Amino acid sequence: MTWYTFVESNFWLFFIAAMVIGLLLPQFSALEGWIFYLLIPVLYMVMLKIDVPDVLHHIKRPGLLIYITAMSIIVIPLIAFGVFSFFDQDILVTMLLLAALPAGVTSSVINDILKGDISLSLVLTVITTVLVPLTIPGLYFVLLGQQLQLDYLGMMWSLVQLIIIPLILAQLTKKFSQSTVDRTKKYYSALSVFDMSFIMVIAIGLQSAYVFSNPSDVLYLLGVLYLGFALYQVIGFFMVFWLKKEERISTAPTVMRS
Repeated sequence: MTWYTFVESNFWLFFIAAMVIGLLLPQFSALEGWIFYLLIPVLYMVMLKIDVPDVLHHIKRPGLLIYITAMSIIVIPLIAFGVFSFFDQDILVTMLLLAALPAGVTSSVINDILKGDISLSLVLTVITTVLVPLTIPGLYFVLLGQQLQLDYLGMMWSLVQLIIIPLILAQLTKKFSQSTVDRTKKYYSALSVFDMSFIMVIAIGLQSAYVFSNPSDVLYLLGVLYLGFALYQVIGFFMVFWLKKEERISTAPTVMRS
């Protein structure tokens, strides 16, 4: 087994180690401002594995995209509201928001690691990001009677920076240097694991003091969060039970708001 296949197969070890390091060495939180820039290379490497015809293939399946999108940003939030209505108001509001968020830009990275369909994940990320500034305020108003404003332009600019620009650069790289991409792409998933692990070290470090000061609260919140994430992921996987495995894998991290 090569080092990069070991890293791919045991990515969870690196993620767990990153969480431990982040808790024990919170000094890395000083690099918080670098998280955005650390995301760009990992997303660029993922985009190098995407072919435009694959993206167009999914765009030509509007019925499927409408169904997955509606399930992701409307139906699942309604299910979450029902499940977590038995918890206190803060938990309910938080879990509703998590369920209603668009597919995270890192869902394509997680799909790459899990061998899912990254082109489908990419398409869903774009669609849900465009729509949630409308659906989230609507859900909050109908279910909670609250007014919620989102920074639509900010979300669109982040989408351009983290998805559109890396995708364009990746396609240009493949056009002018396909041979280099073919020689090096076997390393991309492992390098993505290292990059994501470092991001986790920084992110966990930001919360280290709170974790050690409030261990019981943190354990309770983690339990609730894992319940929510497990629920969203199971629904995401089985809501498209008729699709091939890699496409079902791709909808699970997308729904989980990676």
